[in-house]
Amino acid sequence: MDNHLVRKQLKSKRQILTLNEVKELSFLVQHRIINDYSLNQLKNIGLYVSTKNEVSTERLIEYYLKHGKNVYLPKVEGDEINFYLIKKFDDLSRGTFNILEPKENCLQLENVLDVLFVPLVGFDRQLNRLGMGGGYYDRYLANHRLQINKTIGLAYHFQECNFNVYAHDMKLDEIITDKERIISHF
Repeated sequence: MDNHLVRKQLKSKRQILTLNEVKELSFLVQHRIINDYSLNQLKNIGLYVSTKNEVSTERLIEYYLKHGKNVYLPKVEGDEINFYLIKKFDDLSRGTFNILEPKENCLQLENVLDVLFVPLVGFDRQLNRLGMGGGYYDRYLANHRLQINKTIGLAYHFQECNFNVYAHDMKLDEIITDKERIISHF
């Protein structure tokens, strides 16, 4: 099936989730992350601000900020994304695609990320990611792979699907859903 159609179907499935369902399913994903990754393992964390019923990241952002971790969020700059350090939610304002992004005064990432949590529309068992279609994360991962220790996609279990994978698509190291943790065994 065409990736555009797969993306459209999965986004529709995600959009019909109620606010309560998003909260409950996201809690299961967040709980798994907090339990599986010790705070001692992480110092520099890349996250995203969830939108359009994606797995919610607000609790994770708050949790890591509360525990004194460096939290980096993406900002769209032309055809690229770059990550900037935030200290509090007040460091965010509406940006490209009407998504909250770090303000101009935030410092750009210069460290290695211990983990980068990545949004997705769909995924498969081989840890391939189907994104929104703009290629922002694929380009970032291709250009900065050595600066990221681990990439983890956050998804709902129903986002598992079949789709076309292309040479420019970047695999993830792991995917965490409300039902399981999928890790590469290669």
